[in-house]
Amino acid sequence: MRLSSPIRLAAPLLIAALALAAPASAEVSVTKAKQLCKAAAMNESPAPKRVSFDEGHKAMRAVPGGFVFDIRVSQADGAKVKATCTVDRVAASATIQKPSS
Repeated sequence: MRLSSPIRLAAPLLIAALALAAPASAEVSVTKAKQLCKAAAMNESPAPKRVSFDEGHKAMRAVPGGFVFDIRVSQADGAKVKATCTVDRVAASATIQKPSS
């Protein structure tokens, strides 16, 4: 069976486009984003005792380029603080924003 001329010409272009495209695995999944948030929160000073994620339909938001999570941080002295964790999907990094006191 013989391939027609347009298909023969398009095949190398398609292969080149797929080879140059960014891999899909470079972006962070929701599960990995939660892990990044938890690790970032545990590295805060003073070190928290526990980090948990708020539940509900507004507790996790997908934004262009990442995710935003509402988290609860329990300190060793028993204090509980609500914070926001922003994850950059491409850079695979998380930042914690605590409310100003």
